[in-house]
Amino acid sequence: MLQGDGLTVDAEAAIARMPAWLVPDLRLAFSSQDADRQDELAAVILGVEDPALLDEVGFALAHLSPEVLKANNFYPQVVVENAALIYEADAQLDYVEIVEEGTPGVDADWRSTTRYLVETDGAVRSVDLDSELYYWYIVHPRIEDENPWYIDAWAECTRSTLECAADPETGHFWRRFLWDAAKDTCPEGESCPVVTEFLPGAPVLWGAADGNDAVHAVASMLLSSPDGSRWMNFGAYGERSIQPNRIYALGRGNCGEWADMTTSIARTALIPNVNVTPSSWDHTWTSFYLEDRWVAWEPVNWWFDYPYGSSYATYASRGDASVWYHTEQYNPNVATLEVVVRDADDRPVDGATVVLWSPYDSSWWYAGELVTDRDGVARFTVGADLEFAWLVSSDLAGETLSGTVAGIAAGASDSVTVSVDGAMPTAPAPDSVGALGELVVTVDTALEGRVIGESYRLEDRSSQPGALPELAAWVLSWDDYAAFEAGEPFAAADALDAADGGVVVVANLASVGTAAVGDITVSTSGAGTTAVSVTHTVAIQPGAWVAFAVGE
Repeated sequence: MLQGDGLTVDAEAAIARMPAWLVPDLRLAFSSQDADRQDELAAVILGVEDPALLDEVGFALAHLSPEVLKANNFYPQVVVENAALIYEADAQLDYVEIVEEGTPGVDADWRSTTRYLVETDGAVRSVDLDSELYYWYIVHPRIEDENPWYIDAWAECTRSTLECAADPETGHFWRRFLWDAAKDTCPEGESCPVVTEFLPGAPVLWGAADGNDAVHAVASMLLSSPDGSRWMNFGAYGERSIQPNRIYALGRGNCGEWADMTTSIARTALIPNVNVTPSSWDHTWTSFYLEDRWVAWEPVNWWFDYPYGSSYATYASRGDASVWYHTEQYNPNVATLEVVVRDADDRPVDGATVVLWSPYDSSWWYAGELVTDRDGVARFTVGADLEFAWLVSSDLAGETLSGTVAGIAAGASDSVTVSVDGAMPTAPAPDSVGALGELVVTVDTALEGRVIGESYRLEDRSSQPGALPELAAWVLSWDDYAAFEAGEPFAAADALDAADGGVVVVANLASVGTAAVGDITVSTSGAGTTAVSVTHTVAIQPGAWVAFAVGE
């Protein structure tokens, strides 16, 4: 490859250890880091001795925001510790077991998930979790807005600081801390319950007639210690951390802190769990996944499978800083709001951040956000017959744009078109010179799109599967390739001179928010030449290209 996605030798070797389904996103993640950081991340993967941990380690690195991966307080070994603790918990919990689909490190596309015992009307049966839910809502080391840092739970943070990082020698990752380290480091005279005191021994995940199941055990841990004293209290004042370890040490908080603690304990106990937030209502609760649905619960009130109800919009956050909507779970009357972003030439703008707001008291309340796809559309599921405000942020917009929409009927869809001042880029149009020789070059692609956007709330980027961006592919002589690189006019050929050879370029120059990931196969044939076919795996960021030398 003449010019690729900038991956180092170690990064390539690390990616080669991954199951095939993880390669595109991990490659994209590595391509967002400089060479030194790539090698640091790669060293973590290359140092994993147990192949069973590789998919969990790779998933975490592939789906943490680029800003998190390059942060000074992020120690890459935390993703290995995170994975190892999942398997350590699995060995001690009766209601759950990790199952492997394929042989780790041997099969090309192995993956993991969890199998649970659940009770229904006195009968116990097993159910398997979809592997995507396993990776996102058990494995991922980030819960919501906190960073996956090592934290010293017992070190006071300033009142206005939400998280104070430590190093691995003085702090703990939340999964280790909650599993057993809180007890080992507990100050004298304090009550420090840990997961190993409450969850081992629970026979089923959910549904036990006598309440002896894992979900109730998590709630019991939050509401009491083994000695019967109260550990976590309701009420927030002074320091209000977003780090589970520090919330634990403070032993207090409002609904947000309780949700963070519930989700972190549940995931430590291998229960898929998320924080759920309604707009136009100052509250947060959590949901765990059971068979085919999310089940709402709130330990502070001892509420399980509670209906709540939210008239505007309800959303949850993923560990990559993206938002996904749960509105239909809490409101039977929903509508679809589409915000369409177009440039000055009426072309769709991808990768724009669209933030939704809903009324609360005398102000507007954050109601989640989405990123526009290749068609320039962000599609929200919202409560019907209600008013919402939208805000659009894009590098192509000279300023943040906003407006309101109201009264979409249940089951109906309405759209708002937003025009920004800037213009989407276009790929250059080379002249055609026909055939320069008899060496015929063909390019076949097996690529997928990844829409990249920046979180308005967290200022971190994430990527989502989406339509492939508009790519350009050219066969260039060496002189024309030099002109292309210099931004000068150039020409593309149908065939090349076998002795001189040339360059194949695949460019992603007409997108600002969609990457292309996957395989590109370049083949050559012609009279007097040996047919050659080579496949390259790439991640092409917006505004970038890859180039392959062909010929002698």
